[in-house]
Amino acid sequence: MDDCLFCKTLNICNDFEDYSEKLFYFKAYQNSEGYFLHPSDKFKANERIKKRFTMLNKSKKYLEKYIQKYPKCFLFLEIYLKTIEIAYNQLFALDIKKIYTNTEIILLSHICHSELFYQRLNKDFFIYPNDIVSKPFIYERLSYQNPSKNILAICKHKNIEVSSHETIVSGLALSKDKNYLFTTGECCMVMWDLIKKHQIHIFEYTCSPKPIIISHKKNLVISGSKDDRIKIWDINTKSLISELKNSNPSSLLLIQNDNILIEGSIYGKIKFWCLKTFSYLKEIHITNGPINCLAISSNNEKLYIGTKDGKIRIFNLKTNQKIDIVEDLKYRVLCIVITKNNKNILSGSADGILNIFDLETNKRCGLLKGHIGCIFDIKIINDDKQVVSCGMDCTVRIWDIVNMCQIAELCSHKERVNQLAVSDDGKMCFSGGSDSKICAWNLDDMRLEYEKLCFGIATRGWLSKDNKYLFCYHSFSGLSVWDLKKEDYVMLYKGNFKPISVEETQDKRFVVVACQSGFYFLYKFRSKRTRKYVWNVEMGESK
Repeated sequence: MDDCLFCKTLNICNDFEDYSEKLFYFKAYQNSEGYFLHPSDKFKANERIKKRFTMLNKSKKYLEKYIQKYPKCFLFLEIYLKTIEIAYNQLFALDIKKIYTNTEIILLSHICHSELFYQRLNKDFFIYPNDIVSKPFIYERLSYQNPSKNILAICKHKNIEVSSHETIVSGLALSKDKNYLFTTGECCMVMWDLIKKHQIHIFEYTCSPKPIIISHKKNLVISGSKDDRIKIWDINTKSLISELKNSNPSSLLLIQNDNILIEGSIYGKIKFWCLKTFSYLKEIHITNGPINCLAISSNNEKLYIGTKDGKIRIFNLKTNQKIDIVEDLKYRVLCIVITKNNKNILSGSADGILNIFDLETNKRCGLLKGHIGCIFDIKIINDDKQVVSCGMDCTVRIWDIVNMCQIAELCSHKERVNQLAVSDDGKMCFSGGSDSKICAWNLDDMRLEYEKLCFGIATRGWLSKDNKYLFCYHSFSGLSVWDLKKEDYVMLYKGNFKPISVEETQDKRFVVVACQSGFYFLYKFRSKRTRKYVWNVEMGESK
């Protein structure tokens, strides 16, 4: 007798706790007529068959209801019903037989050994065995034609993770206790657990959110977006509590014990919002271009504004008086920060120079050169003695602003570094880049602590018919499609749905994703340039 395909995986399962006791395996005996089982093994096998009968019957009833509800899916569902009928007949034949052929004994072996298969996937966040009975479409494919690489491929990738954001990390904000990090990217904001190093929630947007700021006193996370509104989320409940409409923020700032939110508009206006009533207060026109950055003095009296025209403007909140810093930087001011002693203001501009200004004279008193291209963000650490910066040249740099020199150049990002988030104690720094990476830097040792945060852990997985692709459902993240040969994902669709099953049509042109809310379709199309099939990221619900 050929080895059971499930049996072949046992040699890589030695670390499975008490795996030998959890298996319903048997020893097949052979005579001149074929294979037969010991009575006790036959009883165990029949019990497994009865469970499969229950699964198939429930799936069949569910599918018959869906044929009426989704007439467009009739052909797909009809094929699935035929598959159920074939599997049912196979099981019935095995149940009444006493002597088995080589093919039938292998099929029976699958049924008995599948308990190990489910337990292994369950142990590593894949599908639970009891879900098989209670949910539609989920029943084991009782086909001895499936090659062993099917099982091996899933087991090999059972810890598939999508690391960080899919494309770009545009903004970061760190909680006061350093336990949580908020990052913005493509149409979402992600809340990360820095202890477990994986996401715990995704805040969904219709377009990419930016900028982002945390109110530690009110326990709120606030972000702008290109849909002309500011969204305010409760960190504890993860719920949206307010939207400030008719806002176009390019920068945000909190003042007066986080009761007032200041918005730097892309249209050159400063808008004031009350966070007690979530209402609009007033606005002041500052310039014609976007306001790239904001900073506030320690006494909450002076507001410093960085603009596109290369000037840092000062607005006195008490007297409503505008003042310009005398020296013209000529290049865009992209980021500013004020020292805690309120003596200096540092700015990063598009020419790659980090400027230091004396706030008493409003004139430049120093500059630091090293970055190539724009400086996008700067943060002060170590009691106003050092500063961390990032920019277009893919680096994070640490500077000594007392001795006016560079201390370290930290390299890990492959593309531009967009923003920084530094802990209050100045020991940890997080950077987000256009390469989708989030890097955690240890500022004491000036080294990379880690660079992998798990954007999604696969909780369920389905193989394509040709064994080339693996469809994975990631909690909070959505559905990803993995190329098993390249061992990388080719698509990640962020959808607010939980797939119950994924199944390809016979022609392999599109995939049907079955959810409790209905059906979704994931199409493949042929590239005109390469003539190969690629995945289309569009997905729509069947009406």
